[in-house]
Amino acid sequence: AVLRNYGIEPPGAVEPLAGDHPPAPDVTLLDSAGESHRLRDFRGRVVVLVFMLSTCHKCKTQLVFLQEMLKRYGRAARTKEPWLEVLAGCVDATGAALRRRAEARGYAFPVAGDADWAIRGAFRYRGGTPDTFVLAPDGTVRYQRWGRDRKRVSIEAAAD
Repeated sequence: AVLRNYGIEPPGAVEPLAGDHPPAPDVTLLDSAGESHRLRDFRGRVVVLVFMLSTCHKCKTQLVFLQEMLKRYGRAARTKEPWLEVLAGCVDATGAALRRRAEARGYAFPVAGDADWAIRGAFRYRGGTPDTFVLAPDGTVRYQRWGRDRKRVSIEAAAD
């Protein structure tokens, strides 16, 4: 299990996405560099999708942690899939402002704005940050952690 050591606990239910391990919505993220990333193109990999607020301290801490995990479990560190991918959706910045923030923080993963709520709507975003989803290599949602939960956010098995 690629992420077992890092602790996102399985929720009692993966609600509000119906089902035990429902397929992730096939959304497309347009990152701060103008590149398009479609979720289904990440099949075969473990994906952590985080909805973040650019001014949220917990979000920044989690993204720094995930950046470190990319060094250990990302494409550059593994010779074959599944490897870790991280995608971030910023809920309060888009365009040039988002690009400046992503560049200043040196994220090695795509950071997308979501001005039209297409991504948040598909995942039924509840408003807290960081909202974290872990997708298994088969494209199913295996774990979620709503941002307003008081429990520690971490990463756990998604590759089994």
